[in-house]
Amino acid sequence: MSQTVMYQIAETGKYMMSFVIVTQKDNVVVIDGGRPEDMPLLKEYIGGRHISGWILTHAHEDHIGGFVSVFQENGGRDFDIEKIYYHFPPMEIIERRDVPDYAYYHAEVTEILPAFHQVLPLFADKIHVVAQGERLNIDELEFHFLYTYHEELVSNIMNDSSLVFKMATPGKSVLFLGDLGPEGGDMLYWE
Repeated sequence: MSQTVMYQIAETGKYMMSFVIVTQKDNVVVIDGGRPEDMPLLKEYIGGRHISGWILTHAHEDHIGGFVSVFQENGGRDFDIEKIYYHFPPMEIIERRDVPDYAYYHAEVTEILPAFHQVLPLFADKIHVVAQGERLNIDELEFHFLYTYHEELVSNIMNDSSLVFKMATPGKSVLFLGDLGPEGGDMLYWE
């Protein structure tokens, strides 16, 4: 392959985010992946290639449900994954009660985060918790992580914990916002 190619995977269900970037060296970077029902199409685009990095923007089912499902089903054996990049809220936040709308907050933090943490031991040797400001290079791609989880943002906790990053190739760049909410957007703007 002589050029970088990015695919935005079409939805098979309601809402989702899934990108596959194929590098000039024919490696892959996956961003999120969508829901469990999106995995067959994602596998087609990956085409058995080595996944140099799988970036998970935030812990909502329509972004990481498919990722979690492949580890629940068979320990992730369907994919050749080198590294998994994310920065999710810690599990301890589930017990937090000093929030404005506890019912909404609790629904958010229990949607898929516990399932992610349950399968985490299956890929613990591959994880990299991203730090804000960190840069990552994969083949010709450069990722600059501009924003990560902030523990003080709780009213829209999962969206406001979205990784925000710029992916640059030698000729183009793309900004990924996950589903960053208004409070997170304000914080990103002022930092």
